[in-house]
Amino acid sequence: MTVSFRIGRFGINQADLITQDKIICPLIMMPDRVIEILRSKYLVAPIHYEGMQRKEPLEIPENGLREMICNAIIHKDYTGTFIQMKVFDEYITLWNGGMLPPNYSVEKLMQPHESHPRNRLMANAFYLAGFIEAWGRGYEKIHDAFKAEKLEMPVFEEVRGGFMATIKREKFMAIQKGKDFVKGFVKDFAKELSERQKVILELINDNPFISAKEISQKISEKTSGKTITDRTIQTDIAKLKKMGYLIREGGRKDGRWIIIVTAW
Repeated sequence: MTVSFRIGRFGINQADLITQDKIICPLIMMPDRVIEILRSKYLVAPIHYEGMQRKEPLEIPENGLREMICNAIIHKDYTGTFIQMKVFDEYITLWNGGMLPPNYSVEKLMQPHESHPRNRLMANAFYLAGFIEAWGRGYEKIHDAFKAEKLEMPVFEEVRGGFMATIKREKFMAIQKGKDFVKGFVKDFAKELSERQKVILELINDNPFISAKEISQKISEKTSGKTITDRTIQTDIAKLKKMGYLIREGGRKDGRWIIIVTAW
């Protein structure tokens, strides 16, 4: 069986759609596929080191996020529309059609309760694959995952004939605020960067949607007419990404750059 899951990246409101993906794949592959797309295009993974080992955990606790995705798939009313995940700067919403079972409330989900999946065969498939348990502990696991990282618990509610989770992007917003001191950070700590790479970060900090061609033009103007090619800028950007200073969110034409403060 195949299921449909849509992800959209929005700007200031729901009318400001930046990019989107429609994921259609076999049921058992859907959680991994959604996480893969989120990691590659929609969410950030702040880099840090534990000893010599580089770590890139998602901004949202992955085990809690996976549990919510599995819940949306298992409890969806498949006579309705597709599962929808909307990604904004400050928060994410995950909505699936279908109300809670009779005599259940959001408050009850936060307490010990029995498991009553809407789609029992799907739930059994996910259980056998090791994606979920069968004891109604899903929301306890989500709570524990967010508590472990000292993040605010998602808000769950019944809206528009379905069930929705709203997740704050606390780490992403902290990184965004870090843009205010990126220039100082570059000057004080990024001794391994060339002067041109520092200027690239400054230009991206001023305009996250700037293209490599625009960067090359601006830097060429600053160097008294000495031409800096697009290829040179692309090489510098590739190095900045590899060193963990920079990531790309969205596609080549409709995406933007995000500077990651590696001292996070």
